[in-house]
Amino acid sequence: MRVDQRLGPHISNSLPEVHQQVVTGIVGDAPSRYAKTPPLWNAVYRDLGWDAISLPWDVTAEGLGGFVKAARQTESIVGFSVTNPHKIAIVPLLDDLDPLARQIGAVNTVARQPGGGLRGYNTDGQGAIDALTMRLPGLEGPFIDGLAGRRVTMIGAGGAARAVAFYLGSHLGPGGALRIVNRDAGKARALGDAVRTEYGVGEGAGEDRLRACIGDADLVVNASLKGQSGWRRRGDGRAYLLEPYSALGPADPASIDGEKPGGQFATREWFLASLTDLRKNVAAGLEAIAEMPAHAACFDLIYSPLETRFLRDARESGLATQNGKWMNVAQAADAFARKVCTVALREQGISEDAGYDRAFAVMARVW
Repeated sequence: MRVDQRLGPHISNSLPEVHQQVVTGIVGDAPSRYAKTPPLWNAVYRDLGWDAISLPWDVTAEGLGGFVKAARQTESIVGFSVTNPHKIAIVPLLDDLDPLARQIGAVNTVARQPGGGLRGYNTDGQGAIDALTMRLPGLEGPFIDGLAGRRVTMIGAGGAARAVAFYLGSHLGPGGALRIVNRDAGKARALGDAVRTEYGVGEGAGEDRLRACIGDADLVVNASLKGQSGWRRRGDGRAYLLEPYSALGPADPASIDGEKPGGQFATREWFLASLTDLRKNVAAGLEAIAEMPAHAACFDLIYSPLETRFLRDARESGLATQNGKWMNVAQAADAFARKVCTVALREQGISEDAGYDRAFAVMARVW
């Protein structure tokens, strides 16, 4: 059975007929609309001369179990990336977890093992550290000159946030501080406690404590979905947008009939219904930025759009900003060379580190 036929019942986007010997992709609620993974991986495949393809797979929460089962049964699928909102939900569906992914409790990369089982990894955290501290193409130096002793405030406690939190905790050291704020204060506190248990830093609180956590922050990280492009759907099927929102303010967007997005007046209808909430959010975000230290840096994991409202407001206030582009490139290169395609690279005489450097260079060029 062809890949497209086996996966078809579990995805909502259209698939081309797949004839390549090696198949990878990315699974999430709507990666076909925004994910960079397929073009990045496909560029590396072309550079290596492989008969391989990477595809976006739109999968609902209800369809995730069936998708994983179908992927396990499809030997040409050597691995795939995982994006929102499935990074945590996919964990119990896999056959094995890398120890670090188990510690984080979230997976963004799945690789087929020699016996056919699916093993989960997490490359988000290292991707974030690389984006913050590496010397990147076209830039004079790293965005942050080291993380040891820094005071970091992070917004969000979901899958990507968990990975970034653990990696930040391992780099901040005893003189640093990691404050995690989230709409669900319980999740923030649980994540902060878990990081503190491992690395001695980490505390969590609700969004109402954000202003108190940024007054002396050296780095503010948005690891929430506030600011990301594209329509999102609630459990009841109704649709809403988050792109107009700042990560630094509370968000309670209105929702519209889930069948309307894509129509001529859908965005306008949603905007007018959400206007009062948007005004509150934007005002709170600007007030928060005004209270941040002049030396503070602002990092957003989001890369669609390239400049979120959080980053735009921060930039216009004179603060240093960076979007999620380089984190996306770094985590993708890590997943490609050190997780999913390691064996194939080795068969060509390419080591993991050399494969990472080659993949990073190609992905950075075509991003």
